Amino acid sequence: MREIRTLYFIIFLFAFFSLSCNKSDDPDPQNPDNIEDCEKRKVGRLTITNTSKNPYDLSIDGQHVARLAGNSMYPPTEYMEGAHDLKVVQVSGYIIYPTIVETRANIIRCKDYSWVVP
Repeated sequence: MREIRTLYFIIFLFAFFSLSCNKSDDPDPQNPDNIEDCEKRKVGRLTITNTSKNPYDLSIDGQHVARLAGNSMYPPTEYMEGAHDLKVVQVSGYIIYPTIVETRANIIRCKDYSWVVP
């Protein structure tokens, strides 16, 4: 019985010391190994959700990116940090004129953003 306790104690110590050492514990933020990939690439992520039952055309910085189906989500996509112009135009389901929504997103590196339209 005593040998089993000793064995469990040794296994516990081994696991404790093995898991407590971590390279990310390095406190030097200037060390390139400690900088996140998004910091290096200077990108943030944007998710766009269409809550309408109607489809919308999505444009980012004046370029058509995708057609968002009704009640759908454009997956999280990385964009360079800085200001980006976002625009959606209703494709169908309107009577007189389409709904158009425009905004400007200021992307900051390593941050996640979401835009819900319309």
